[in-house]
Amino acid sequence: MKIAFLQIHEAPYRDDFLYYLNRQDGVELSVFSYKKSDEYHTYWGLEQQEPVAKWLGRHLRLGSSLLHFKLLNPFFLRRFDMVAVTAHSNMTSLLAYLWCWVWGVPYVYMADTVTERIRCRPAYHFKAAIYKKAAFIFVPGVVSRQFFIERYGIVDKKILLGYYSFSYSKIRGWAEVGREEREAIRSKLGMAEGERLAIMAANFLSFRDHLGLIKVFAKREEWHLLLIGEGPTLIKCKRYVEVNGLSDYIHFMKGQKFKTLIAILTAGDEYVHSGKEPFSTMPLLARLCGVKLGEHGDIPSWKDLESGSLPGYLDAEEVARRFAVAARMVEPKNVN
Repeated sequence: MKIAFLQIHEAPYRDDFLYYLNRQDGVELSVFSYKKSDEYHTYWGLEQQEPVAKWLGRHLRLGSSLLHFKLLNPFFLRRFDMVAVTAHSNMTSLLAYLWCWVWGVPYVYMADTVTERIRCRPAYHFKAAIYKKAAFIFVPGVVSRQFFIERYGIVDKKILLGYYSFSYSKIRGWAEVGREEREAIRSKLGMAEGERLAIMAANFLSFRDHLGLIKVFAKREEWHLLLIGEGPTLIKCKRYVEVNGLSDYIHFMKGQKFKTLIAILTAGDEYVHSGKEPFSTMPLLARLCGVKLGEHGDIPSWKDLESGSLPGYLDAEEVARRFAVAARMVEPKNVN
C-alpha cells in the first residue's frame, strides 16, 4: 500500500510514528513537508531517520496559508493508495482533498482541533464535508476525539488516536542516561537539599501566560521554577523576575536540543504548563521521564494522562500498527 503523508514540518512528536509506519508490512510511505523546518523550534536538532521527508518546494504564501505548486498538478497524488493530509488551513491541504475526491483516493484527515474560531453555517458544512468523506480522522487525544464526535457527529470507530506520539522505549532510554545529570543540573540552579523543582518547556508566547505561572511560584516556599524556551514574552518575564528579586528561585534556559531536553526534564520533581493551547506533548514526555504532573492551565493533553499508566495510543510503535490496520480496512481507491 502506497501512502503519502503531508505534514507541515518535521517534528519529534511525529518522527517516531513515521519511522514505525514505514516498517509495517505492505506499507510504502512517502512523507512530504510544507515547510523546510519549524521556524519556532530551530534549536531542536532532530536526528534524521527514515523515511526522510521531502520538501514540497516552490509555493505561494497567502497570509498564513501555503499553496505549493506541486499540488497544482492533478496527477501528483494519483499514484498513491491513501493520502494523509494535515488539517485544512493551508491551500495545499485543500487541493489534496480535491484531487483525492477527483481520483477516488481515500484520505485521512489529521488535526489537533479541540474548538473552532469560525462557526458560521457555510464554514460548518464545508468542514463537515471534508471530515465525513475522510477514510478516518487522526487526532492526538481524547479531547480532540470528543470535539469531532459532539460537534460533527463523527462516529467513534472512525477516529484514531495518536497523531502526536513518541517511542516510549526510546524516550525512556534517553531519560535513563539523562538521569545521571540530575544532581548536576539542580546544583547549577543553586538548589539546596530538600528544595523542589518544577519545569515548564514551551516557547514564550502570550497565550501560555508564563508570567501568571511565575507569580504563582513566587509564593511557594522551597520551590524552584525552570522555564525553558524562547519567544516574544521572555523579556517581560525576565524583567518581572529581576525587579521582584526572584532570580534565586525562578530560572530561565534557552530552547534546547530535543535529546538534551529529555535529560533536563529528569532533574524536575514536577512538570507544569500554564495558559491555554490545543495540545502539548510535553506532559507526556515528562511522564516518560518519571516526572509527576503538577500545575496546569487549559491543556487538553492532561486528560490523556490522568490514569496511573500511560496509554498505548500515545506510543508511536503501537500507533503505527493501528494506523496500518485502519488503512488496510479502507476500501481501495477507485481511479476514474
